[in-house]
Amino acid sequence: MNIGEEPEVKTVVFRVIEDDDQRVNALLSGSIDVAEYNIDDRIDQLQQERNIFVAAYPPLSTYIIGFDTRENGSYGFPDGMNPTADPRVR
Repeated sequence: MNIGEEPEVKTVVFRVIEDDDQRVNALLSGSIDVAEYNIDDRIDQLQQERNIFVAAYPPLSTYIIGFDTRENGSYGFPDGMNPTADPRVR
């Protein structure tokens, strides 16, 4: 598709299928066209299907671990006895 051209897709319907097995079965049966799927033991089965393209991509999440170093007012230690407030503990 080039800029200014009409897309071939006229309608998009989003369905939430929480159960992984139901989502994979819907993809295999053709009742859905696209699915997000977390890798498990059925990924090999999906990759062997002639009509299914599997695109792997890294997660879009970033996790940060930090210490609550407040001696007073720490939500985890409301009594003020937060051990990570002491630099020797960190």
